[in-house]
Amino acid sequence: MSTIRYSPLLLTTVLCFGCASTETEVTDRIALDSTGASLANQTQASASGSNSQCENAYSADYGLTIEDPVKVGGGVFGSQRSQSYLKVLRGPEGQGLQYYRLGAKGGPDGTMVDLWVISFEGLDKPILIYVDQYRWQEPRAPRGFTCSGPVPFQKPRK
Repeated sequence: MSTIRYSPLLLTTVLCFGCASTETEVTDRIALDSTGASLANQTQASASGSNSQCENAYSADYGLTIEDPVKVGGGVFGSQRSQSYLKVLRGPEGQGLQYYRLGAKGGPDGTMVDLWVISFEGLDKPILIYVDQYRWQEPRAPRGFTCSGPVPFQKPRK
């Protein structure tokens, strides 16, 4: 019977690969590793340009911090609602987005919040948008974004 030996350094590297101790490190890694070609989902540029067809954010943090995520509600349909929201979101000049889900993180009130990596033409570095698919508040466009149309869903029924 043969014995497999693992180097402690190799094991530590494998276990910690992809780990980041701060959000800034995650964002920096995304900026270095991701290109538009590798992003899974894309939306088309808006014919209406920068004329947003949804409400604008009420604060500079809205959707851009875990403390104030976009709240799409929906429970078991939360994932579809998140993607429906992202499909109408556009860059400041109506640019189509490229996006993918990075993962989820515990929010400040105990709910899970999804982290979406967003990129669009003219953006130097991808942006993280935080989406809470369990709680509801009328979704808006974060600062620096517009919508190509109204958000395509309403408050979930109880």
